Amino acid sequence: MPMNRSKYPDDWEEIAERIKDKAGWFCQVCGFPHSKSIPGRTLTVHHKDGDPMNCSDENLIAACQRCHLKMEAQLRKRKKKEMIEKEQLLMRFTDGVF
Repeated sequence: MPMNRSKYPDDWEEIAERIKDKAGWFCQVCGFPHSKSIPGRTLTVHHKDGDPMNCSDENLIAACQRCHLKMEAQLRKRKKKEMIEKEQLLMRFTDGVF
C-alpha cells in the first residue's frame, strides 16, 4: 500500500533516518543488513501501533519491506477483529441483550 504522506509529520524523513541509523541499518525483525548507498532491499520504518503521527522511538522499528508488510498485515487483521468485536457488542447492546 502506498504511503499517504499527508498522514505523517513534516519531519518524517528525518525521523525515519534517525530510526534506521539507530538500528545500524539492519532490519530489527529479521536482521537483514541494508545500506544507504547500495540499492537492493529497502529499509523502512514501521509504526507499531499503526498511527503515523505517533513517532516516539518506542513506537518505531526499522524493518525491511518484507517484514514491514508482514507486520502491517498482522496489524490490519488485529484492527479488523477489534472492529468486528465492537460492532457485535454494539449490536447486542442495541438488541436489548444487556
